[in-house]
Amino acid sequence: MMNMGFFTTDYRYDLPESKPVWQAAEAFIQSVKPLKTLRAEALRYLQSLMQATHKGALKPGDQDIPPDLKKAYVQAFRDPKMVGDYSREFWLARTGLDKNAAGALYRVLDEHRGDMPVARAFALALQQAEKMPEVDNNQRQRLQHICDAEPFLALIDLMFSGLRRQSSQTLAEFSQFWHARGLTARSLSDLAAQLQSNRALLDSLSGTPKARFEHLLRLAAVHTLDGQVQGLLNYHCELMAMRGQFPWLTLVNDKLTLQVPPATLDENRQNSDWVNNYYLPHFRHLLNGLWGNAA
Repeated sequence: MMNMGFFTTDYRYDLPESKPVWQAAEAFIQSVKPLKTLRAEALRYLQSLMQATHKGALKPGDQDIPPDLKKAYVQAFRDPKMVGDYSREFWLARTGLDKNAAGALYRVLDEHRGDMPVARAFALALQQAEKMPEVDNNQRQRLQHICDAEPFLALIDLMFSGLRRQSSQTLAEFSQFWHARGLTARSLSDLAAQLQSNRALLDSLSGTPKARFEHLLRLAAVHTLDGQVQGLLNYHCELMAMRGQFPWLTLVNDKLTLQVPPATLDENRQNSDWVNNYYLPHFRHLLNGLWGNAA
């Protein structure tokens, strides 16, 4: 609601810049009969409370709420489909979720109402964006950058998860884990090389995200698995030191020791599975409401 301009971060809703938003909301409410009726009943009840002469009247029980107001609430919000049908266009206009890169994702999720892997949703959204003239190159690049970077980030996460899968292990044991999944020292370094030459992606980053991403690329570019592991542990130690915390993992000679409970790896996890969902579940949940689905 703050991002849409209904009110500010300190909950001011009466500023001049909020006026058009509330005018649009008022017009919307007046155009939907159940909402118009609910507004009238709620306003009538609030006006009666403002005329109260003692404090106790401002703490009404359920039995004190007018039946017509209760009925109006039921009529206005009786089922998700009804609410989605009458409010969809209003909320899409306010949020812009059907425009630009978000709009490409919206169309994909609208066409495929069931669950799908995040990677698949973004791949289809990128294809969809190519067909939408209103989606400019910058918007398309946002989707492309995610599709380019996430396989690398997922593999970095898999390495860190593999290093934490048991209380202690040697570098040789981790190497066995890595190779058993069909991975080699080149798996990360090849992806890193591709991304290091992707100037559009790197130039789109700035500040801390840019520094951290480039640090990961450098450690992954090392051509030995032990070197990549050592680089990742150093990166982790630096981050934890910045937070004033101890690292989760230590490496002495060739022995890795975990200082926290072991991580549980999903037995169905594939090397290519994305680990960042980019708020897609939240987006889908919001759209389910607009589509009138119960969940």
